[in-house]
Amino acid sequence: MEKENKTFEIRDLRDKERFFVDDKFLNGYARFIGIYTVGVYNSLCRHTNKQQKCWPSIKKIAQELDIGRNSVIEAIKKLEFWRIVVKKRVGKQATNRYFLTKKNYWKPISEVYLKDFSEVYGINFKGLQGKLQEFTGQTSNSKETQKKGNTKERKVAASAVADIPKIINLFQSVSPNTYKDWFNNTTERKAAAELLEKMPFEKLEVLIVQILPQLNVLSYVGKDSKAFKPSELLRNLDKIISKIKELQIKRSGLNKKIEMV
Repeated sequence: MEKENKTFEIRDLRDKERFFVDDKFLNGYARFIGIYTVGVYNSLCRHTNKQQKCWPSIKKIAQELDIGRNSVIEAIKKLEFWRIVVKKRVGKQATNRYFLTKKNYWKPISEVYLKDFSEVYGINFKGLQGKLQEFTGQTSNSKETQKKGNTKERKVAASAVADIPKIINLFQSVSPNTYKDWFNNTTERKAAAELLEKMPFEKLEVLIVQILPQLNVLSYVGKDSKAFKPSELLRNLDKIISKIKELQIKRSGLNKKIEMV
């Protein structure tokens, strides 16, 4: 039998007609959010500009992927849940603008967030748990060096969980009358955990105990709240750090403390 002569060309990476998707998305989040959501995220990545902003219509995305409008809408909500995409309504016609966020802004893949995800979208939690175990197992068994790295990450994660009460306890310096209520508050515990992902405990300690008492922290508190909570710090962290840097110029006494933040 005569062998078939096949010729082909490989992709040319110099070709600019392409877009990129973070490895972290495909390696981790894709297995939990479903194929339609993966497709919608790819569509948004394809349409985004240099400012990581895009505005394709629901109809356009549905046509590109050959899926229904409702599937597109639900997929976008899932991406919003994981903070992979931020949606804003703008203009007189209230059209959607989609912003693709940095990886460090995404919610971490954890049992806590998967539990919330399953409840919001009616997904079998045991199935997600199985995927999580499979995911962590594959990650830890990929290479020997990877194993060591993952072991270290698990120790860091365990340490972070242990540090959550310590973080909440630090808020005694800014909210002495209410901080004890947050030890068993799921929202505030999650916020404390996310703060630890953004900043080491030592820097958070300096920020909360030494610097925040010198600021008017209540100006950052929502109108329905009377205390400065971990969730308030998480929501306003960038604003507060910017304010601290401004004060660095005016108050030399804060310099050493600010450098640590």
